[in-house]
Amino acid sequence: MKPLAKALVLAALALSLVACGTINTLKKKDDGLKRSSELWSDVPKMDGLSTSELEMPVYMKLLMRTALNQIAGRGAKDTGDWIVFDSTRTPDDVKNFYTNDRMAASGWDKSEKSTCVSGSEYGVAQVGLVCLFVRHNGDKDIGLMIIPAQAEDVRRTNVWFVRVESPRDSTASTTPQSTDKGTPVNKGPAPYGIDQRPMPTGAKVEQLLPAQVGPYKRESLRLGSSQNLTPEEIGGAIDGPIYADYTAGDIGVFVELGVMATVKDARDSLDVAVGDAAGGVFPSDPRFGARGQEPSYLKVIDSDGAFFAWTRGNYYFSAHAKAGEAALDAFVRAFPF
Repeated sequence: MKPLAKALVLAALALSLVACGTINTLKKKDDGLKRSSELWSDVPKMDGLSTSELEMPVYMKLLMRTALNQIAGRGAKDTGDWIVFDSTRTPDDVKNFYTNDRMAASGWDKSEKSTCVSGSEYGVAQVGLVCLFVRHNGDKDIGLMIIPAQAEDVRRTNVWFVRVESPRDSTASTTPQSTDKGTPVNKGPAPYGIDQRPMPTGAKVEQLLPAQVGPYKRESLRLGSSQNLTPEEIGGAIDGPIYADYTAGDIGVFVELGVMATVKDARDSLDVAVGDAAGGVFPSDPRFGARGQEPSYLKVIDSDGAFFAWTRGNYYFSAHAKAGEAALDAFVRAFPF
């Protein structure tokens, strides 16, 4: 997947995670973002923008951390510059101004498709759009995120700009656990015996997210901002993450399914989970994580509960039980894939 297309997929996943409340804490190191005094010279300034003194909210930091890190490399994940403006312009005005042609004329990589995803489609009402651009300058990779978000005064828009730069080879130097060639990391027996289970096939939600998993019953299905869909309404053309809520009594498990184009795309989704659920630090203990192999997986137990994400071929699954590890274990052990 090309860097820009990959970034857009990750931005969509980031919006989804913010919307469903999967991530509700930030590490202190996320405060590494620094406010810029002015817009950068390679970013054209739209008319009608006035500098704001707003501080960056949590959801904006989450979007930056999960999407821009993948554009500019892990070495830059905790540093960057940002600036915010007030405007009477609408999110569509922002999108229509920051076009591929205009940004390409300023040195940014050109894409034949739109570089924006809609926050409303993922249930994040305060985010109208997330527009992403990338460029390469010498030995640096640069990522830019533009987010027009609803201001407290609903007649106005806050337009956020976040920029991250990193050395071209930062990924290899800062995360030796992973390689672009998919070298297996943390070899060992997979948790829950997931490597011994049948591989998922097709795109039928009823099979991929069964109505009953052990003691847990599937209560709802969601696709983007659509709520309470049936498997038939979703159909077989899955072009985005699908979410399901399972319950057993008063215990709930939140599940995400992604049917990706390639195995690499599924493993890239696991990298997003590492940034969100594990603070960007991949575990060295094979009981809690493995990369670049079949299956790849991540397990996190913390104050937010228990989280497990795994890949089977080009399929990505994750399960989050706020009640803790016992609730997660009961669910994943009964899951078919």
